[in-house]
Amino acid sequence: YVANAGADAASAQLLGGKVDWMSAFLPNLNDLLKNHKEISYVNTPVLTASLFTCSNAALGCTGPQTDVAVRQAIYAALGLQFVPPELREDRGELEAAEANRIPALIPLDSLRGTFHCHTTYSDGVNSLQEMTDAARALGWEYLGIADHSRSAAYAGGLTRERLKEQSAEIDAINERSAGFRVWKGTECDILPNGDLDWPESILATFDYVVVSVHSSFTLTEAAMTKRIVKALKNRYVTMLGHPTGRLLLSREGYRINMNEVIAAAAEYGKIIEINAHPTRLDLDWRLCRLAKEKGVMIAINPDAHSVDGLRDVEYGVGIARKGWLEAKDVLNTRSREDVGRYFDLKKREKAR
Repeated sequence: YVANAGADAASAQLLGGKVDWMSAFLPNLNDLLKNHKEISYVNTPVLTASLFTCSNAALGCTGPQTDVAVRQAIYAALGLQFVPPELREDRGELEAAEANRIPALIPLDSLRGTFHCHTTYSDGVNSLQEMTDAARALGWEYLGIADHSRSAAYAGGLTRERLKEQSAEIDAINERSAGFRVWKGTECDILPNGDLDWPESILATFDYVVVSVHSSFTLTEAAMTKRIVKALKNRYVTMLGHPTGRLLLSREGYRINMNEVIAAAAEYGKIIEINAHPTRLDLDWRLCRLAKEKGVMIAINPDAHSVDGLRDVEYGVGIARKGWLEAKDVLNTRSREDVGRYFDLKKREKAR
């Protein structure tokens, strides 16, 4: 089993029973070596690692061993809970392993639907019916449609008339779709002053509301943070979309204090999405754990503009796993009925 120092442990592979492991990652390696005569120890300064060979018996293993079994045996021999590769970033995972507090990371196949998707009503390339059919083909129980609001003219933002037309089509689809639900949503622009693009009379008609920044990216950190926090205070807002606005390899995120934004989401009971589009992956994995600690619910959304884009949720699950998230931390691991109850609860809270 080989894991080069400083490399991603996920690339580790079984090599003839030899183990090349970072000394720092095995704090009680010397104790292990003293207790097992079957293990020989060799220093390897080039890799700044420890190389030792051992038999399966030395690790308490019997029978054919897979990569995972060998890794788990090494951790067990050291009295540590197994650390999934995604968490090996020197961000407290060893302490968590020693205390048996490694989370049960969200499974890759645990999503039952998603919420941030676009259709030909705005800038998507597939129709509402096509997106619905694709979601059902994936085995999902629901699909949330969140086309752009009126000020997003560059993205075919909906007029009030088009919004009514879309709502009627969703009602018709739901009437003939037993066991499946299309949720009525919107991706509503957060205007530069923190107001929302739709008035409350329109926002009240949706099952949920995603709010996002699509303009005025050059505000100061204080102004951008104030803008988004103000939007999160709105009683009709459900979740914050692509919170930093970054486009990987092409545009840095806008200046924003995400600690304040996450604190505001916690205070006002709002969801933050992991935008799973490969060019975004936003919320960044480093902030997922903070959101979890603050009690902020996460939604994994593909920001899909086509039927193929629905599958991008897989990247979002990867980010969630790297951010220490469990299934209970993510809204769209819930059933259609549970999501409906969640939205109903939020509507009752708005009416207070």
